[in-house]
Amino acid sequence: MGKTAIVGLDGATFRVLDPLIRSGVMPALGSIRRRGISSILRSTIPSYTPPAWVSIATGVNPGRHGVFGFLDNTPQESPRVTHSGSIHASAMWRMLNQQGVTVGISNVPMTYPPMAVEGFMVAGGLAAGWTDANMPNFTSDPDVARVVSDVSAGSYPLDTVVSYENDWRSPEVVTRIERVQRLRRRVLAALLERWDPDFVFAVFEGPDRLQHVHYQYLVEGSGWYERPEAKEIRSRARRYFAELDASIADMISWVGNDGHVVLVSDHGAGPWEKTLNVNLLLHEWGLLRLPPLSQVTSSGFVAGVGQRIARRVLPRKVLLSAKARIGRDIRWRETEAFASQVAEQGIHINRRDVLPEGWVDDPRAERVAEELVDRLSSLVDPSDGAPTVDRVIRRDEVMHGPRSARSPDLFPILRDQRYEMSDTLAANAIFTDHRDRPWGYHHIDGIFVAAGPHFRAGTYDAGLEIVDVLPTVFSAAGFQTPAGLDGHAVDQVLSAPVVDQGPAPEEPQVDEAPAYPFSEQDEAAVEEALRGLGYIE
Repeated sequence: MGKTAIVGLDGATFRVLDPLIRSGVMPALGSIRRRGISSILRSTIPSYTPPAWVSIATGVNPGRHGVFGFLDNTPQESPRVTHSGSIHASAMWRMLNQQGVTVGISNVPMTYPPMAVEGFMVAGGLAAGWTDANMPNFTSDPDVARVVSDVSAGSYPLDTVVSYENDWRSPEVVTRIERVQRLRRRVLAALLERWDPDFVFAVFEGPDRLQHVHYQYLVEGSGWYERPEAKEIRSRARRYFAELDASIADMISWVGNDGHVVLVSDHGAGPWEKTLNVNLLLHEWGLLRLPPLSQVTSSGFVAGVGQRIARRVLPRKVLLSAKARIGRDIRWRETEAFASQVAEQGIHINRRDVLPEGWVDDPRAERVAEELVDRLSSLVDPSDGAPTVDRVIRRDEVMHGPRSARSPDLFPILRDQRYEMSDTLAANAIFTDHRDRPWGYHHIDGIFVAAGPHFRAGTYDAGLEIVDVLPTVFSAAGFQTPAGLDGHAVDQVLSAPVVDQGPAPEEPQVDEAPAYPFSEQDEAAVEEALRGLGYIE
């Protein structure tokens, strides 16, 4: 049996990668596309890092694994940062270890605190000290930590932290992302040399971070593409993507001619044009009861353009305290619907016996849901009179399982995801316009590219679902797939029909959850990093 590698490219999209292949910047990726199979990989709803990577790792939907966003709480509860103990399903590394397969897990999101494995694990974000390059306790055992520390001279960041507000004007941020990628490559090479596992799952976060601040400089046809500063940004971006391609080449070499290499992304990317401030809209519709606007809000320190100024001139504690005070004062017992956390991109109905402050009974909750679907479907952006909402997805269309009640009831999809939703109350209008920035954001269409003896060559136009990654890769590699997963092996991307590998093993038991790993200081660091990417308000 040959080796197998899953290489995660966070936020990767063919819109950015294909021109780089054609221009010769990414020859290794190009070679996999030519000799292997390519397809769209449809992300979770919502199309965000935590639920998507965990669905890849477990083969089940968020309603079963229980990870819906970066925070483990609803807006009615005190913030708790999501961590590996939030996952209520068995991950592929546990499945493989139980089959005698050794694993190397590197920088996969939601693996902090890391678990002991046969092989090695280096945690990815979210993690305590997420922004601290010298953080402790981020590996599966001390030997792994020593290798990482030796290669990185004791300074290994678990994530590349960027800020919408501070970095979008800066070409230098691209070089910073490239430096982290170069370090990731060196560390992974050292780990593979030391442990030489049978299976590797490594995630590189750089595409996502780069596209968040500079997406529209990178994509031809954008109004930003021909701007004077775009040439330098693209030049630096090409150097970054060349370094990323070198990491892909390393993995191709590592698996060898009889192995399989699979490239996946948790979601795609596209331009970020506007934000829909959902709670303000629900207040206008009479479904959410806001407190009287505070003096801080009305004076402009936490709303509209003033919010951007405030972030530069006010101490962080002052600004966050003002915003939190508004949120705490929502009149929950008079509120029938409210926005989810930003990363969940949905709307909760304030259901009795489901939410801590819930009071809406089931018959009324269904009427509220129907009203919201109707009103959202008719919502237009007043700036152009065009519809804002492409469709509204009900929870039971995309979530099932014992954890699904925790997720939002409704997921509006806004203008091909060029509009995003926010739960902020610190805004002075229902729509916030970002078209004066080159920002990018998430899109449901990610990438799947695979090559090896058991994958076809060509293009699979129908696309894969993100929960199909685990069973499809396991089938190609000859691993046993546990029974009862949501995904299935997609025969059309395999070189032969799925071979019967004998009775499927039962889904492994989930390990005992670790204690909550974050101190107040850790939480503040993680939240600040998430705020820089626009993931929380």
